[in-house]
Amino acid sequence: MGSQTRAAQEAGRGPPVCTMCIYEPRPDSGGGRRVLVTRHYPRGVRRSHFDDWARELAPSAGLLGRYKAGAVEWEDFAAAFLSELRGNGEARSALRGLRRAARRGGVTLLCFEPDGAPCHRHILRRLIEDPRQAWARALEPGCADRRVAAP
Repeated sequence: MGSQTRAAQEAGRGPPVCTMCIYEPRPDSGGGRRVLVTRHYPRGVRRSHFDDWARELAPSAGLLGRYKAGAVEWEDFAAAFLSELRGNGEARSALRGLRRAARRGGVTLLCFEPDGAPCHRHILRRLIEDPRQAWARALEPGCADRRVAAP
C-alpha cells in the first residue's frame, strides 16, 4: 500500500483505494476489487482484467471530449464532473458500494489514462477515501496529484 493511502487510513479518512491504467498488467495479488470506471470498453482488454464495470462513474462524453480537446481546464473539468456525480443517483449509489468494497479488502479504480496523468479516477479515489470532505477537496489542484498506491 502506498504511503499516501496508508497515511489516509491512519488518519481515519477511509479505506484503501488504488488507481491504475487498465493497460497495465494485472498484479498477481492485492489491490482488492478491480473496477473499470470508463464509459467505453477499452480496446484489447479482456473481461478477466477487471471485476466490475461502473460506467456511471465516468464523465459524460461531452465533458470528457471538451477536456481532451483543451476547451476545459482540469479545475473546470473536476467541478463539472463533481456536478455530474451529484446529480446522478446511480453514481452516488456506486460510490457507496465502492466504499463498502474498499473496507472489505480494497478497491482499484481503472481507466485509460496512464499513471501520473490527470484522470477522473483520482477524484473518485478521494470521494471513496474521505466522503465527508472529498466533495470540496476534490477541486483542490492536488486532486490529480499523481499519487498511485501500489496494488
